[in-house]
Parts: sequence; C-alpha cells; structure tokens
Amino acid sequence: MSDFHSKPENTNSPYADTDILVVDDQKASRILLRAFLTRIGVGRVDEAKNGIEALRVLMVPGRNNWPFDLVFVSRKMKEMSGLELVRTLRKVTAGNAMPVVIISEDLDPSIAKEATMAGATDYMPRPYTEENLREMLKKVLKS
Repeated sequence: MSDFHSKPENTNSPYADTDILVVDDQKASRILLRAFLTRIGVGRVDEAKNGIEALRVLMVPGRNNWPFDLVFVSRKMKEMSGLELVRTLRKVTAGNAMPVVIISEDLDPSIAKEATMAGATDYMPRPYTEENLREMLKKVLKS
C-alpha cells in the first residue's frame, strides 16, 4: 500500500473527513483517480496495487470496523480481480455494507449487473470525469 496520503485541495468539501481506498494494478489509473478525489476534497486517499494487498489492508485481525468509507476497485487485475475481491470481502464479513465501487473499461451493461451480483455497491465505467466521481460519491456516501 502506498505510504503517501493525499491531502484534500478543498478543505470545505463534504468529503474532507472521508477515507477512500483505490485498488488498481495500473499505477497510472491509481494516480488519476487519486488526483480527481483529492481535487474534489476527499480527506484521505490510499492505494493498493492489487486485490491481495487490499485484503491485507482491509482485513486487519481484531478490527471491528472498516478503515475506509469507500473502496474503488478495478474490475480487471492480474493477481485477484475486482469481482473476486468484492466476493471475498462480502463472504468474510457476512455482507458488511462498506461501499465498494467496481470500475471497468467495459461498457457492456451486463458488467454492472455482474458487479452488483458479486456484492459491489455500484459500478462506474471508464473513462470517468471529476463530475462522474462527484455524482458517485453523492450516490454511494449519501452526502
């Protein structure tokens, strides 16, 4: 996981106290998403380079709550797909409601259904814009 914690550019943002984990095996994709979220004013954005690393961060023994308010996960990753990560999280936590959004380049509507069937809270196609992210944050975090 990245040791770098971004600081929000907009400290008056409704997301200034929000912690988000970005999981993607493509460094450029993590950097882009982090930049958008930081500009929106998200308080903390951390990264995991694959699903296995994300599980280590999220599944800390003895912790009774989630360390993040939301997780954005790439659908296609080499070591563990985003769908596998979501299924594992939902299975291990008996469906705990931490929001997880699957991101994919695939615009096929069946992908959104597949993501929600796996336990994802929502699905967001790539490419996305800062405005798409704002709308997703509003929708998923109910703010």
